[in-house]
Amino acid sequence: NHGDERYKLRLGAETCSCRAWDLSGIPCPHAITCLVYEGKDPVDYISNWYSVAKYNATYSNTMSGMDGPRQWVPVNLDPIQPPPFRAMPGRPKKKRRLSADEILQKDKKNPHKLSRVNRIIFCSKFKQSGHNSRTCPTKNAPPVACATSVRASQGPTGRGRGRGRGRGRGSSRGRGR
Repeated sequence: NHGDERYKLRLGAETCSCRAWDLSGIPCPHAITCLVYEGKDPVDYISNWYSVAKYNATYSNTMSGMDGPRQWVPVNLDPIQPPPFRAMPGRPKKKRRLSADEILQKDKKNPHKLSRVNRIIFCSKFKQSGHNSRTCPTKNAPPVACATSVRASQGPTGRGRGRGRGRGRGSSRGRGR
């Protein structure tokens, strides 16, 4: 009796209704309980397929190796082809198929960031292509003046292009006044 379930056990046939002993050849917990109750050793009821003699008989023959693919006899048959493509059931995907270079970009951390491959780099000091300011061959030379001045970027009034003056955040002012 195991909770609400009952199991029928036949020690002579070495079977139990739970079928664990039948399938594995090792007594199930129900059989072990019954064997211990009757004063018998459960090890004596383990299948002889688990014995050392059967193990040695299994591996007594030598296993010879096989020839590799280079030694195989060539056959004049067509090479094996993969099975034909079958559309899987379900609604088709809305996402378009990516090309090979897009798949490589997808594997990166940020797929929206452009790759720096095949880009022309410029030196910020001398405005020349082929190197940047870190790898500049003339590091100690004075930099070339920029074409745009500070005054030109500020506009005609000379004030710059900020976000405007705020009205402040006084605590005495009420909401919406």
